[in-house]
Amino acid sequence: MKGLREVTGAGLVDAKNAVESAPVIVVRRLSAASADRVRDRLESAGATAAVLTNDD
Repeated sequence: MKGLREVTGAGLVDAKNAVESAPVIVVRRLSAASADRVRDRLESAGATAAVLTNDD
C-alpha cells in the first residue's frame, strides 16, 4: 500500500481498497518514462505491475 500511496497520492483507505481489489488500473495517460518509473516503484514494493499502451 505504501508504494501505491507514493505513486498516486491516495489516502490509506483508497490505497487499501485498490490493493484488495487488484488487479486495478493505478494511473492513466503517462509518458512512457513516467509509466516505467511507476511500474518500477510498485514492483519494488512487491506488486506485480504492467504498463499498457493504447495498442493493448
